[in-house]
Amino acid sequence: MFLGVAMLAAGLAVEGRAITSAPAGQKSPAAHSSAERVSSFTVASLNMARKHRLDQVVDEIRTLIERRRVDVLLLQEVEKPFGDPQVIAAELARAFQLHWLFAPAGVWQDGRLHGLAMLSRYPLEDAEIIPLTKFDLRFRSRHRIGLAATALTPVGPVRTVNLHFDSRINTPERLEQLADILDATANVTGFCVIGGDFNTADFRWFRRWLPIPYAARQKDAVRETLSAWGFQTPFRSTGATFKRLGLKLDWIFSRHLHPLEWGIETITFSDHRAIWVRMS
Repeated sequence: MFLGVAMLAAGLAVEGRAITSAPAGQKSPAAHSSAERVSSFTVASLNMARKHRLDQVVDEIRTLIERRRVDVLLLQEVEKPFGDPQVIAAELARAFQLHWLFAPAGVWQDGRLHGLAMLSRYPLEDAEIIPLTKFDLRFRSRHRIGLAATALTPVGPVRTVNLHFDSRINTPERLEQLADILDATANVTGFCVIGGDFNTADFRWFRRWLPIPYAARQKDAVRETLSAWGFQTPFRSTGATFKRLGLKLDWIFSRHLHPLEWGIETITFSDHRAIWVRMS
């Protein structure tokens, strides 16, 4: 059963399928005890670095889900080459018996779709594409979006937003894209999680191609803005999430939820590390 298809931004659609139970005799990975499910749930985020073959990613994602008992997994840089019958998110969902959503943000010149995906142990409802302010980056400009859905978890409905911001933009522009996300969550009164690749390198970009290190405080600006909206993160003092240059680009923020434990996991197939947080 399709979770929902909506033509919401630039002619693009949310695609998803609900898988409600594992086949007979098969146990879903990282199955929780009843007490654990009621008391907490875990969100993780990972930039897929455009890997689109199941055999390239399935083992490490399985390890992440099992080791950290991940309930909702946010994926960025999800690609679907032209002619592929299914996006990698659907294949992972089938392998792990999870609900899934995929929202293409655009199409490369060779016909590849690129976008965001969400995998969930629990049903996902009210899927929404959030168009983000577009900037001319002079080369490799992209349409950027957020992907939002409500996960029907045992702790209650959790409005969950996955995002991937532009890289070569300065602090005011990054906050413009963040404002698009915050506007979309303004009426959410219950539990809310925002995560993904924020691209918060502390650079000031000159003419979109020359980074001036330590000439901006993008991480602080994003954290302070989200804090003003009631969102907090446990990743303030954790290490780098991008393997090159020691950059911290990936974040998970929550509102009305309490982080219990969190961490960063090395993923060999990606240039990013995965991040995860268990909350109640």
